[in-house]
Amino acid sequence: MVINSIKNINSIIEHPENTSDKDLDYLYNLSIKYPYSGITQLLVAKILHVQDRTGYAEQLKKAAFNCSDRTVIYNYIHREKLVSTIEKADKEISNNNSEIKNDEILELEQNIISSVIDSNIYQEIEEYELINDKTEKDSEEAPLYDQNSEMTFSKWIALNKNKSFLKEKQNANIDQLLLNLSERNKKRVSKKSNQFFSPIEAAKLSLIDNNELVTETLAEIHIKQGNYPKAIKIYQQLILKNPEKKAFFASRINYINLKTKL
Repeated sequence: MVINSIKNINSIIEHPENTSDKDLDYLYNLSIKYPYSGITQLLVAKILHVQDRTGYAEQLKKAAFNCSDRTVIYNYIHREKLVSTIEKADKEISNNNSEIKNDEILELEQNIISSVIDSNIYQEIEEYELINDKTEKDSEEAPLYDQNSEMTFSKWIALNKNKSFLKEKQNANIDQLLLNLSERNKKRVSKKSNQFFSPIEAAKLSLIDNNELVTETLAEIHIKQGNYPKAIKIYQQLILKNPEKKAFFASRINYINLKTKL
């Protein structure tokens, strides 16, 4: 049955694995007729992927060209795999969460989200400082005037104007950095309108994508439950996986050891 209604399109979005050859041909011709239609290109790529058909890689490039957010593409194309990962993690947690209070879980989730946001902020600030340091270094290597020569009044005016300009530019860069962070947070809130599944799944996927956070989360939950050996084992694995954070993970192990001795 060739697509002739919104209902059929919705059915394909929800169950692309059941798309018939006629429907696929219809969508493919539609993607050729409207090459800048991101949803059409993405649907064709999804169908080719789940049905293991040829031409998927080339179609994925077309979809990426017409979609500004590559995360949306990845999450939709690999939705089944990611949802399966979420359900597996949820099942592991739910099997051992009978003693955990809801407010404790909420507090833990808030701490995790805060750490993610802080990490992003620090990363942007570090990138900004690297760029700013390079600008200052270039400025020092190419002075505007010879300090050993006599400074005329006009040179003094020009120098002060340049200092004022650099200061204003630096302030503008900082303002732009803060604005970028603000816009990023707004996009995170409004991003749910651009996704093909629920915002709850999207929130979980943001943590599933980062295996380190998921593992630390499970370790903290084990501590809340009193499963100290499991928590220690997770932190020991994290030390091997992330030696740069060895001090932090070791401190958590020491905390558990002290807690069990009380």
